[in-house]
Amino acid sequence: MKQNQLAEKIKKLRTEKAWSQAHLAEVASLSIRTVQRVELDGKCSQESLLAIASAFDIDVKELTALLIKQLNANAKFSFSVLGYDINFGWLKSRTAFIAGLFLLFPAFYFITASVLKHNFGIEFLFNPLEIFYSSPEVLKYFNILSPVIFLSGLIVAIVINILTMFSIKLWKEKNVIQSELSFSPQGLNLTITFVSVTSLMVMIIYVIVEIFIAR
Repeated sequence: MKQNQLAEKIKKLRTEKAWSQAHLAEVASLSIRTVQRVELDGKCSQESLLAIASAFDIDVKELTALLIKQLNANAKFSFSVLGYDINFGWLKSRTAFIAGLFLLFPAFYFITASVLKHNFGIEFLFNPLEIFYSSPEVLKYFNILSPVIFLSGLIVAIVINILTMFSIKLWKEKNVIQSELSFSPQGLNLTITFVSVTSLMVMIIYVIVEIFIAR
């Protein structure tokens, strides 16, 4: 498995100076466990990263850039609680994007077809949906089930695409519980989230109209 770029960089800087992990911890005023952890998987707080950069007399932006690059390359939702990782390895950026496309498609198709038909007189997209309007009985069940399917799909699409851009960490440093919430925006996931939120708002208005106005 490829080593974390930030961990690799810090270890390289330390070995170039012929420092032990204990010496780096002393110079940076950190615990040796913090140094060991950051060299293992690149996990540390912004304060620890600043202390390490100061110890090596380099700009902290050099290390932060590596951290951001690594987060973007492996974007997925994860918890790290007191050294115990809880990673949703399957919930990665690309997976969430593809799943989001499938989940939002039914609602997006219905909205697009309805708008084209009722506002512009373009019916070719709406024609396959005419089967649901073939009888009052079918239409009744369609109006009951479609909002549930459409809304649940959009909500799940929003949730999984937002989660892939976040990472939550809790760890103990110098007998104090530290926390960190990281956000790594991903273009594809932001797009799915935006389209899903917009579609969700339209569908909520549609449901309100169907329940309280149309009837």
